[in-house]
Amino acid sequence: MEESIGSHRVHDVYADVTEQERAAYPEFALYDAQRELQRRGDDTRPMSGGWDLAKYMNLAMLRKIRAMISDKKWFVFIDTDTFIDWNNLFTLLEHLNPEKRMYLGSPVWLPGLQFAHGGSAYALSSGALDALDFAAQSPQEPLYSQFGFNTTELCCGDEALARVLKRKGVSLKGYWPMFNGETPATLSFGKDLWCEPVVSLHHLGDNEMHHLWRWSEEWKGKTMNSRPLLFQDLFQFIAPNITSSMEDWHNIDERTAISPSRKFSHTSFGHCEEACEADQSCLQFVHDGETCTLSRHIRLGKARTPEGTRKFVSGWNTARIRKWALTHECESAHWLRSNP
Repeated sequence: MEESIGSHRVHDVYADVTEQERAAYPEFALYDAQRELQRRGDDTRPMSGGWDLAKYMNLAMLRKIRAMISDKKWFVFIDTDTFIDWNNLFTLLEHLNPEKRMYLGSPVWLPGLQFAHGGSAYALSSGALDALDFAAQSPQEPLYSQFGFNTTELCCGDEALARVLKRKGVSLKGYWPMFNGETPATLSFGKDLWCEPVVSLHHLGDNEMHHLWRWSEEWKGKTMNSRPLLFQDLFQFIAPNITSSMEDWHNIDERTAISPSRKFSHTSFGHCEEACEADQSCLQFVHDGETCTLSRHIRLGKARTPEGTRKFVSGWNTARIRKWALTHECESAHWLRSNP
């Protein structure tokens, strides 16, 4: 909706989508209802269906941006719960040519298509926006129907944007893990997530965003902005919370989980801890009353309440973690090449 929040102007990106095209997509019924409530001065917050409507946002937003701003080299898109290290992002973009058709972010892989995960932030060059050729379109020309796919069948606006860009010859350049969809607590730190610069993080609540911003500003002051913020440095943000054990807590990402080789490791938290100790590469573990799971990565994790007879207790080999971190000091930043 078009409105002001404090000193900031919020633009209605759907305002230029014609009534004829809105009628072709049932999700726009919510938008029309919201506009009527806004006109009457009523509260729109109880309304549902925003996620389905949001899949139409990306292209409408880009068309509006291109009409309002035509002299910028790069356009960066973030969510309200996305943390950005602007120094690292600017350093990355400075080494790329904005006149080329460039679409950067953290890739989500679909059959025959990769699109940038919106919550992890993504960047489009002026060349990529030019490829969409919005300036040549009449305001009455359909924004979505012209591309020949049914937007309602797509997962999200991120996919819709990627499909349109691909038709224009613009493919995603993936820069994971620098563009990242995790929070500091849910990152799995390890050799593949250590010396890379941090560009973005996602799903941060208000308090976590505030604390991370303050911590990063203090870190920049200590280092006098002499080097990029790496995941190795970000580990220090969560390290004080890592202890030997924590109840009602799950610290392992299933993508990094390994099963213990020791017999009886599933029978108790103590036996699970012994299994981790016996595996020289194990850094942490979790026991849920039924199974024992180990990991060779470092992850703080998050609270998880009991589920029936399953009670989650997490453990960390703190001495081994300290040793691992000390023996993996980064000599320089690992600026990744794009994948794909």
